[in-house]
Amino acid sequence: MGRKKNAEAERKKRKLLGFIEIGGAVTGVMLALMQRTAGTGTPPCSPKERLVVKDEENLGGLGAIMKAVIGEYLKDPDKVKMLDTMNLVLAIEPTDQPETASTFTFSNGCVIIEPGVALNLDLKIMCTMEMLGLMSQMTTRQTVKKLRTGELKIKGLAKHPLRMMKFSKFLAPPADETAAS
Repeated sequence: MGRKKNAEAERKKRKLLGFIEIGGAVTGVMLALMQRTAGTGTPPCSPKERLVVKDEENLGGLGAIMKAVIGEYLKDPDKVKMLDTMNLVLAIEPTDQPETASTFTFSNGCVIIEPGVALNLDLKIMCTMEMLGLMSQMTTRQTVKKLRTGELKIKGLAKHPLRMMKFSKFLAPPADETAAS
């Protein structure tokens, strides 16, 4: 009888430890998500306010251009659907104009643009302004070539390739625009 009780008590302990481990993992995930959005001040996203600009008076040329481009893209229902699935914090720092660097947070169906390079990034793109303009037209092979030569640098790409692909797809001109060209 003593062995049976000990075995049952041991099973209960293991089961309890399993629940504690699961609870710890869930807590860890929740904390990570809270930290990720803590600095961004993610607003409740309404369909009319999907694009939020923080500190607009200090937003450089790159941020202003991206605000206009993203604003236009959000008139396309397909781009809005894509935005609803994105979860990414990305900074773009032009090597020839680093003072115009901007951070873009895609979360909860919103895009938040802020000047400078924020902490806790998923991806950071570094290249010239000219290269930025050409990126949406480049093939995968051309992009890889630019990465190899160092003309284009993307920190975090190895860790977040799918997020980069989704961002690239989001920034690609809408299908009706490419057909009109």
